[in-house]
Amino acid sequence: WSAASVFCGMAQNFGQIATARLFLGAAESPNGPAIFSIIADSFPRKLITRGIALMQLGITLGAGFSLIMTGVLIAVLVKLPEIHIAGVGVIRWWQLVFIAIGVPGLLAAVVLGLTVKEPERHGQGAQVKVGMAKAIGYMFAHWRVFAPFMGSSAIGGLAFGVITWTA
Repeated sequence: WSAASVFCGMAQNFGQIATARLFLGAAESPNGPAIFSIIADSFPRKLITRGIALMQLGITLGAGFSLIMTGVLIAVLVKLPEIHIAGVGVIRWWQLVFIAIGVPGLLAAVVLGLTVKEPERHGQGAQVKVGMAKAIGYMFAHWRVFAPFMGSSAIGGLAFGVITWTA
């Protein structure tokens, strides 16, 4: 994700930024399943809901904080002149925002990758193969669990999009 953000900042034309944004979305897409798997392996069964609640709180607070920090970065970087980098091209203030957001994530990824151990796996998740139809059938059979989750996810995504668009 962070590398894709930096590449957005180095883009010199529409094709490059569109490709970088595509990679950014592809890099973010496995986050949900990976996060839930790590939470399930990190918390005792009776505390998994607390782990998920903390993760959701982090997402909400992080999204708000990111809007504030992006505004601060824009206010600071908009005053800078263009930077000419050999082999890359011209970097303008708006591109510096992408780079400034991506570089700390790269550093954090290196530090966390070197210092945090992956939790021991519990259950049989890696050995079980389930088709899409069976998974969807399971969600419909247990709709009382999945409906609120899907509904809150949809409302949260919509609200975040509206807030971001109108900020």
